[in-house]
Amino acid sequence: MGNKVSGLAALLLASCAVEPQLVPAANAERAGLTRRAATSFAHGVRVFVDATAWQGQPENLSELLLPVRVKVENASGRPVRVAYADFSLSGEKQYRALPLLDSDVQASVRAQSVEYVTPHVARFPASGFYVAPLYAEQYPKLEPWPRALHLNPASKAGVALVAEELPSADMLSYGLPEGVLENAGAITAFVYFPRVGATEKALQFRFELVDPDTMARFGTVAIPLETR
Repeated sequence: MGNKVSGLAALLLASCAVEPQLVPAANAERAGLTRRAATSFAHGVRVFVDATAWQGQPENLSELLLPVRVKVENASGRPVRVAYADFSLSGEKQYRALPLLDSDVQASVRAQSVEYVTPHVARFPASGFYVAPLYAEQYPKLEPWPRALHLNPASKAGVALVAEELPSADMLSYGLPEGVLENAGAITAFVYFPRVGATEKALQFRFELVDPDTMARFGTVAIPLETR
């Protein structure tokens, strides 16, 4: 009985703890006049990140995951792949973006001729963005990339989204699906990461720049962040 009581007390204390926020580091380039968003530019690609912008359902998503609003503007003169494996947070540990749609599960369900999920409504601003052909049925209002798109196997690892009820409808609607951003294109959507460790202080948000046709990496956009 004593162990059960102490375990419950620990859970209650954890639920009352203040969630640390991920904010721009002191040396980060701020986006406009905001204190919460940071930006960086490399090889013709500008990226903005804001880890405090989630307002969808579930409201307590930050207690389960780390939702980061990401805007990518491509002026590199070439298309840029947008894949979960291309986004990471690096600190004491490395945290990879969580896949919204498990392509392995999706392929298995399709093979059994079973309806997978209701098509998702993309509720994020985008121009010049093409969804990966694998997800075309889930995002019918987004034009699929017309050529073969090679996705890093890490993006298909089937990483669980922590709770069985996730991803929520809002997470799917506002979340970034994999695809390609053409030159002069832009997209703003959420990327979801595991919660960072309690001892993390300084982290670096990284977006690896990959040509979708050749799979060649041509740079990295990095943004310094810190917990508060």
